Amino acid sequence: MNIEIQFGQEGNLMGNQNTKIKDENGERLLFNSMIDALNFMDKNGYEYLDSYITTYKGSNTYHYILKRKEDLES
Repeated sequence: MNIEIQFGQEGNLMGNQNTKIKDENGERLLFNSMIDALNFMDKNGYEYLDSYITTYKGSNTYHYILKRKEDLES
């Protein structure tokens, strides 16, 4: 499973190293599932809004729309 984050950064083509999720030491994080990744994002201040699928040449790509939580203090 390949999980990347795109938030409008420059050069956000798939495979760009700037879109990989990394830990505090700069090491790429690995997730067991998409739910694992969504739980990680929730714990780091983002909430799920929506999702959709695109298909290209018979291959599905799942897109998840997240937003920064309004109140990070709670």
